[in-house]
Amino acid sequence: TISPTVSKSIQEMVTLVSPKHDYVDAPVSGGVKGATNATLSFMVGTSSSETFALVQPLLQKMGKGIIPCGGPGSGSAVKLCNNA
Repeated sequence: TISPTVSKSIQEMVTLVSPKHDYVDAPVSGGVKGATNATLSFMVGTSSSETFALVQPLLQKMGKGIIPCGGPGSGSAVKLCNNA
C-alpha cells in the first residue's frame, strides 16, 4: 500500500499529463485466498463518481467488496486504517 500523499501526487501527474484520464487508487484486502475465490475487497479512491462507475464492474470480477472511499488518496488512507 502506498501513502495517501503519494497517491494524490500520482493523480496530479496523470491529470497534468493527460487531462482526459483519471487515476484510480484501489488498494486490495483479502490475500491469495481472496484472489483465488474472487472475494477481494477494494477500497477505491477516485476524483469522480463517473470513474468509479467505470471501474466498478472490472473490480467486481475480482472481488465482492467494492467500497467507494472518496477522492484520490482516500483508498490508501482507508487501507492503512484497515491494516492498523
